[in-house]
Amino acid sequence: MPISWILWSLTKPYQTQPVFLIIYEVFFKPLKSVGAQFSQCFCNITKNKGGCPEIPIPMLAIVCTAIRATLLAKWNKSSDDFKFTGNQFLDIYNHHVSLLGSIHNKAPIKFHKMMSDIYEEILRFRHSVTGAYDQDDSLSFLDLDSMEDE
Repeated sequence: MPISWILWSLTKPYQTQPVFLIIYEVFFKPLKSVGAQFSQCFCNITKNKGGCPEIPIPMLAIVCTAIRATLLAKWNKSSDDFKFTGNQFLDIYNHHVSLLGSIHNKAPIKFHKMMSDIYEEILRFRHSVTGAYDQDDSLSFLDLDSMEDE
């Protein structure tokens, strides 16, 4: 793993493309989704970074919990009918809520910037008319020069 990736993940927690995409697909893409129906609520969460909207802690925590559950299921070679249940992964969810709360308490300005940056990244996934994402920056996350040729 390149050192830049490690440093990036230490200074930008929770700010990865899978997190952005899953939050967008689940909470913002459908016309009757929470993000579409109640977009003003994201602006009312807090006044930060010039009044920018941000993602609420429970939304981010549940998505990270679901990602972890999926990875664990694949790691354990669970069958395709794996069921994600809240009780089974409550400790993981609570860990994320606690960690985010700690970041908020120790560095509130940085916390609000992080949560608002996550919200901004999610909005970049607006679906275009052609069916492709308007902002597909998948290649920017790869270190193509360091990949093996053979």
